[in-house]
Parts: sequence; C-alpha cells; structure tokens
Amino acid sequence: MDGTPPLLTDSDIDSLARDFLRSPYASTIYIDWPPDRRVDTFLRRCNLPRVADDGDLSDAVLDRIMAYVGRVARDVQQKANRSPARFAQFTSAR
Repeated sequence: MDGTPPLLTDSDIDSLARDFLRSPYASTIYIDWPPDRRVDTFLRRCNLPRVADDGDLSDAVLDRIMAYVGRVARDVQQKANRSPARFAQFTSAR
C-alpha cells in the first residue's frame, strides 16, 4: 500500500448505490442499457470518472446496487406471500 487514501469508503459506496437507485438510470428510460453501462454513465454524470474508470470500484458500486435490488425484491415477495389476499386465494383453492 502506498499510503494514499481509498477513493471510496464503504459508506460512499452505499450512498452512491442509493443515489443511483433514485436516479433516472434505475428507471425504465434506460431499460435497453446493460447495468454496467448505466452505472458507468451515472458515475460520470456525478463527476466521478476516476471511480467509473476503476473496474474494482465501479463493480463494488454495481454489486451494492444489485444487493439493494435483491433485498427489495425479497421484501416485496415476502409481503405478497403474507398478504390477506394471498391467504384468501390459498384457502379458496382448497
């Protein structure tokens, strides 16, 4: 290690992932773009070209985004499985 501080801390990666998920790059506007291109463009628009150019850092941001997306999808699925409508559907099918 050469003593230089890291470009991003874990907290910075979290913040960028949350900001990305609130940005247009996470919407259907860019549905035809692959996720890595969306993240790259987002980072460059945030004036973070050094992060975009560093494969490890941009991958860390993308991984965190995907972790958040996965967590939200699991939460939605769990809530749907516990909903009264789901219970009624299950009991009426018997």
